[in-house]
Amino acid sequence: MKRILFLAALCALLLPTVAWAQADLTIQRFNCPGGNTQCFRVHANTTSASVTLTGDVNAAGGYKVAYVFAHPNYMVVSSSNVQAPIAGSGPSTINATGPLYHRPGFAGSFIGVSIVSNTALTGTAAAHAEAIRFDGTSAVATGLTATIGAGLAQTTRAATVQARGLDIFTADEGVGCRMSVSASATPTNAMLACAVIVAY
Repeated sequence: MKRILFLAALCALLLPTVAWAQADLTIQRFNCPGGNTQCFRVHANTTSASVTLTGDVNAAGGYKVAYVFAHPNYMVVSSSNVQAPIAGSGPSTINATGPLYHRPGFAGSFIGVSIVSNTALTGTAAAHAEAIRFDGTSAVATGLTATIGAGLAQTTRAATVQARGLDIFTADEGVGCRMSVSASATPTNAMLACAVIVAY
């Protein structure tokens, strides 16, 4: 009986020490994606730690990447579905002599397109950009477009987004953008750029 009472007293003395030690630990929680049951929880009393993961790391909604395309010269009125080269790829004319497509090497989805002008379009001007993919032979329209122009809600920038998985491209296909400008577009010294946003 004395031994039991001694052990009980010893446990009572040790409990505050254990609780104090646990309170000093930092808890990091890692949520299991989807219905997965294999994930982990880390208890550490340090401010940094190294974690090595194997396999793919997936982000909810996918990883979003913007590919930018632009002509280094002024916009050309009365132009229709002219592909813009990769921004910064060197001098080109409206016929686009620079690289026309990004070739990411991974399959993904088109989730957005945007167009921007360095100055507001006036008069009855309108310009729009469309995301396209290159299937190895020709450009394939996605129908995903963004438009700016006088009389519209946006005169210098616009963007259109859609859900992931509606327009996809394979690892062997390219990502590009083409732009159109109305016949009455002003000012004629406006410069346009477009961005195609994809998710992996």
